[in-house]
Amino acid sequence: MSNWQRLNITDEQMEVVAHLTLRRDATDAERLREIWPKLTAAEAAGRLADAVDSINRAATAATGKPGPVIAGNGSSFGSAVATPEVYVQVMGEPYAEVR
Repeated sequence: MSNWQRLNITDEQMEVVAHLTLRRDATDAERLREIWPKLTAAEAAGRLADAVDSINRAATAATGKPGPVIAGNGSSFGSAVATPEVYVQVMGEPYAEVR
C-alpha cells in the first residue's frame, strides 16, 4: 500500500468517509440521519456537501491528483458515494487513505 496517502481530515469528515465506505447500502435519508441525528435533513445535507468538498480537497492535496474520491450527486438530496480510491481503517485509531 505504498502508493496510499493518509488524509488530513477532521473527526466529522472521518465519520462521513467511514459511513460512505462501510454503509454503502444506506439510503440517503439513513445516511443523513445516522451521521447528524440532531439536524434537519436540509441541515445535514448541507453538512454532507461541505464535508464531501473538504474531503475531496484533502485527497487532492495528499495525492496531487485532481478528481473526487467522494462523488456527490447534485440531483439527489444528500447523496454521496466513496470511490475505490478510498481506504478506511476504523479499528484502533480511525484514519482514511487515498490513492
